[in-house]
Amino acid sequence: MRRNVMRYTLLSYVIVLRRVSLRVRKRFPTMDHLVEAGLMREDELKIMQKLHEKCSVSKWWMPLVWATNILEQARSEGKVNNDPGMQTILNEVSAIRKGLTGVQHYDTISVPLVYTQVSFPEKKQQKDLYSLF
Repeated sequence: MRRNVMRYTLLSYVIVLRRVSLRVRKRFPTMDHLVEAGLMREDELKIMQKLHEKCSVSKWWMPLVWATNILEQARSEGKVNNDPGMQTILNEVSAIRKGLTGVQHYDTISVPLVYTQVSFPEKKQQKDLYSLF
C-alpha cells in the first residue's frame, strides 16, 4: 500500500511536470512511456484515457484520488490505527496536491513583461539627475 501511494504521488508529479518541463516531456512524451517506466499500470492508463475522452483537461490529480482511496482502505482495514495518524497522512497528500496546483498555475498564468511596466522619467528630469553627479 505504501508503495502504491508513493507511486501515485510520483505519477501526479510527473504528469504536472510534463506540462511545464521540456526535459520531462522528452523523457515521457506519451502516457505510454509512464507505463513503460513503471509509474502507471495498463488498467490505470485505460482509466485516464477514458477520462480524457470525456474531458480533455489535464487529469494530473487523479492519481492523488487513487492514493486517497488506498489510504481510506488502509484505515478501514486497521492498518492505520488512529484518526490523528490518518489525518496527518491526508494532510500531506493535500499539501502535495496544493504544491502541484501551484506549479501548474505558474505555467498557465502569464506574467507581463517587466519592462512594459517601467515608467521612464522625462528627459528634462534625466538631465537634472545627471547634473547631480
